[in-house]
This record gives sequence, structure tokens and C-alpha cells, in this order.
Amino acid sequence: MDFFKKPHIAGAIAASGNELSELITDLADLREARTVVEFGPGTGVFTRVALRKLPRDAFYLAIERDPDFMQKLRAEFRTARLYEDSASSLENHLAENGKKCCDRIISGLPWTIFSEQIQTETLGSAHRSLCDGGIFVTFAYVHSQYMPGGVRFKKLLKETFASVTKSHIAWRNLPPAFVYICRK
Repeated sequence: MDFFKKPHIAGAIAASGNELSELITDLADLREARTVVEFGPGTGVFTRVALRKLPRDAFYLAIERDPDFMQKLRAEFRTARLYEDSASSLENHLAENGKKCCDRIISGLPWTIFSEQIQTETLGSAHRSLCDGGIFVTFAYVHSQYMPGGVRFKKLLKETFASVTKSHIAWRNLPPAFVYICRK
């Protein structure tokens, strides 16, 4: 398990399940999206579902910093634009592809294990990169919302975005999780 090898990078014991993958991609409203970014695709569980739901002419890119995950992602998603980098570099990757902003950001990042500085830098980059009215979705484990990093992250979301709502709980996910839906 990647969590036991790299707990500072992999934030979960198990990959997200189908229920959470469907929920986060539905809440991102991908049918209407033209430019979609994924932060921290990890093993590709959200990626598979997102690529299935996107319109044919949509632009998609993913940013993953772990080289082991990137190797697996590149093998499975040969035509996707995948960058081995920090999510805070999103603006550069959009510009490289001739994009000024994106409509949607789907995040699988383990926010609660990040320092305040990384949370702030990465959310700042996400907010600057979203088009007006853009949607940022990320998930949190039910228990992690009460941890110091989770409390800080929720507060930062509310300070950064015009609106922040929470989904119902995906109880069949291991561990159970919910989705934050944030609008610029």
C-alpha cells in the first residue's frame, strides 16, 4: 500500500471507491465543462470516471507529484496530458497549453496532511486558475474534518471561494468521505 510507504504523500489507506468517484465527478458537473484539471490523480480512480463523463471536445490535464503514481498513470492514460509537478504550478501548465483558465478542478489531494503554507499556495493557484463561475471539488474523510489540518482547510476554503457547500456522506467509501463543492 502506498499509504504505508509514503504516508506524507498518500493520504489514504485505500484508493477511493466507486461511490466517491461518481459523486465527486457528478458534483463537478463535467457535462458542461470545457477545460478540466485534476489535482493528485494518484491511482486514477477519479480520472477514469472523469474522462468517461467529459464532453469529447473537453480539454483535460492532471498534475501528480509522485513518480510511482505518474508511471502507472502514463501507462493507463496514454493520451491524457499528465504533469509530474506540484498542483500549485497549475497556472504554468494551463498557459503551456494556451489556456487562460479552467472550468473545473477535481482534487484528490490529501489536504489535511499538508502544512498551512501548502494548503494556501495550492488553493490560491486553484482559485486564480478557475474561470469566473468555475467549480473546485475535493473530498475529505468524515473523521479528518475535525483534525487541525481539516479545520484549517475548511476555513481556508470559505475564505477563498464565493460559496462552499458539502455533499452527503459516501458511507461505502473506505473511510467514509464527503465532497466540498466550491464556486469562484
